[in-house]
Amino acid sequence: MFLHHAWYWLLGIALLLVASAAPLVAQGPDLTPDDRAHVAAAQRLIVDFGETAWPGFSSPPPVLLRAESGEFLIGHASPPAGFAPVPGLEIAGAPVYYTDEPLTPAPIASSWPVEDLWSAALPVRDDFQAILDEMLGEDTVTLDATNHVRVLVHEMFHAYQLNRLGGPQNLPADLSGPAGMDWLAEIPEAEMVALDAAHAGEGSALRAALEADMDEEARTLAAEFLRLRRERYAASTADYAPDLIGYERSVEWIEGPARFVELTLIQRAPEVDQPAALAFEDPDALWAEFLDQLADPGAIPGGIRERYSAMGAGQAFVLDRLLPGWQARVLDDGLAFEDVLAEATAPSR
Repeated sequence: MFLHHAWYWLLGIALLLVASAAPLVAQGPDLTPDDRAHVAAAQRLIVDFGETAWPGFSSPPPVLLRAESGEFLIGHASPPAGFAPVPGLEIAGAPVYYTDEPLTPAPIASSWPVEDLWSAALPVRDDFQAILDEMLGEDTVTLDATNHVRVLVHEMFHAYQLNRLGGPQNLPADLSGPAGMDWLAEIPEAEMVALDAAHAGEGSALRAALEADMDEEARTLAAEFLRLRRERYAASTADYAPDLIGYERSVEWIEGPARFVELTLIQRAPEVDQPAALAFEDPDALWAEFLDQLADPGAIPGGIRERYSAMGAGQAFVLDRLLPGWQARVLDDGLAFEDVLAEATAPSR
């Protein structure tokens, strides 16, 4: 699943070569009402509120939806050869293009280059749900309107990241992560239990910082998070430790911003005039769920990668409170979250 360190970004959440839903019998290329409505909702959130979450993120990148029969391209101004407009199929007034020779090698949830633009690549919703059920178990993750729009925004932000960077080859060298995942199997069960407990302590400090009434209290609690993390790093002497630490910092840098943006924007979804059929979850409930995940990152479904996505987002929300303009320090300057957080918690502040 993980290839050269930069390319694991492209593989997203490991959907490559996983069996999708049973073949569908279709009269012609088409998207379900849910796919159409959810893509339009994600685009609308980015246009209306993207700039408030991440300066510069105000224009939705293209979306590439992989179906059993082919691939749909949405929001691309210059579709490549082989893509033709689908008669009568539009999203937000723009034509949808289709090819029966997909660009992606298999269903993925990630980013993919389409001509000169990195685009969000996902399976169509029904196939995506079937893949998640097979990977994680039925009812573990349900792609209702809230979660499907979140995933779309998440992957569209990844496409924005890559377009801003100029491709995965331009990831900061010290944040590209280990070349493989063999080290994960080397962690004994007892040490994984200890790691879960350490992450719970660190995540709880982030949660407390986000719930603090005063900024100075939040700053103190964020500094406590950094202290706990540095102590863990200093005590990490196992052979796998450098790979674990590199992976942790890399996933937080790559996935943390996308998780921060998707949660920030989906909290605004109820404010947008959407079709009545789109029932979004209450923003307070979404925020409470995220805070609970921070307090126990090891319990998040989906494996070790997902805990770092949440902890990266937790640091992002703390920075959003303590250090305006932090986004440029992370993406443009290529600094790890904990390094920018150290700036925000420095005694001089």
